[in-house]
Amino acid sequence: MSLDEERQWQPGELEIFQELTRMMAIFVSLRYRVTESREQISSIQKKDPLTGLYNQEAFREAVVEILAHSKPDEVYAIEYMDINNFGYINENYGYKVGGQCP
Repeated sequence: MSLDEERQWQPGELEIFQELTRMMAIFVSLRYRVTESREQISSIQKKDPLTGLYNQEAFREAVVEILAHSKPDEVYAIEYMDINNFGYINENYGYKVGGQCP
């Protein structure tokens, strides 16, 4: 059969082709979901759930990345706070009160 001739598909071949197409679509969808889930997990691991701010490790990584790409004439101010014993507020007054602290 030459490339110019039209292929005549048999009913069984069409069913197999359709099933393979459906399976590939499912695979692509699942692959996308896995990638999306990994990104969400990474984001959850890097940020404090209460404030949405970077945790210490992610903060340091972000600072290193920004400074690595900085220009000599750029000026930066870096602020880092670590609230020690914040658990005391949550444990004694509840997470609702702790969540309202500025």
